[in-house]
Amino acid sequence: MYLFIAIIFIAELIIALTLIIFTVKADRKVCALNKKVVECKPVIHNCLLSAKDIVKNLQKTFDNCICIVKRKRQQLTMKVIIAVVMYASLFFFKGKYKKAGTFFQLAVLIKDYWDSLPA
Repeated sequence: MYLFIAIIFIAELIIALTLIIFTVKADRKVCALNKKVVECKPVIHNCLLSAKDIVKNLQKTFDNCICIVKRKRQQLTMKVIIAVVMYASLFFFKGKYKKAGTFFQLAVLIKDYWDSLPA
């Protein structure tokens, strides 16, 4: 019976010793890694600040692109509405009122010439 207890006690000592050795090795590796991280901390900080600036600049650029697209969409909508109104009035007034048709034709020609001018 004492032999059995002694064998179990020795086995527990071996297991405890193995756990202690693994813990000490892991502690040494963590300390070495911690030293590397502490050495690289200023570089990591600078890189993170640069990444933050890049994200802010991308956000501003994206917002500006969205504003440009909205403005161009509004301009296109207005141009389409004006063109539809002009051509519809030209179509409706050409048959009934010759002078109004001529006036609207002239207005369409002036508008087309104006749109073709470089900005």
